[in-house]
Amino acid sequence: MDLPAPHGKKNMGERLKYHYYNGKNQNTFLGLLIYIFGWKKFTVTIIETCSIKSLKEREDWYLNTFNPLLNILTNSYSNAQVNYIVSKITKAKISSSLRGRTWSKESKEKRRASIIGNKHYNFGKSLPLSTLDVAALVLGKPIYVYNETNLKLLNDKPFRSIREAVKVLPISQSTLPKKLDTGKPLKGYYYSKSHIFQDSPPYAPLVEHGVA
Repeated sequence: MDLPAPHGKKNMGERLKYHYYNGKNQNTFLGLLIYIFGWKKFTVTIIETCSIKSLKEREDWYLNTFNPLLNILTNSYSNAQVNYIVSKITKAKISSSLRGRTWSKESKEKRRASIIGNKHYNFGKSLPLSTLDVAALVLGKPIYVYNETNLKLLNDKPFRSIREAVKVLPISQSTLPKKLDTGKPLKGYYYSKSHIFQDSPPYAPLVEHGVA
């Protein structure tokens, strides 16, 4: 593994510390392989020491002689972020090192957890019916349906909305708004946006499903 930055060549400890703590988060081939295989698959070996003046010359020699897998450049002081092209040989080497690898159950769970993240404590929970009722009264447009014969509020409670009402009543969603507060019954029912007959409880829980 080459220590590609100039300050890394002069202070190898600092460079190794950077790789160790940022390895798998680096947007590099090294970061990718550390993420997949973990640090246990890597070793660090000092093969030569030299003066600072000869660092560039010696590193260039190693780069050109051995063509290391994780170094895409052949010049030690080049900027790897500017106009570099990964050779087909390098791509093939990396592909070969990853081919046939299977993920353990533990690794799959870790990857899954890192992608999903922590859910909000209310995730997957529905609000209580009483809360929905209050919200419908405050924010929604409840529909009051009265029996034409005795003027009693159907089920002693309003529907949450027009959509809920038409699910169980003999009226379409386009017709019901036209019949609201007209004083004219349709198919046995009066329709209103407010509680108009005082003998029926005005704040009973809203109807959620069908007619009883």
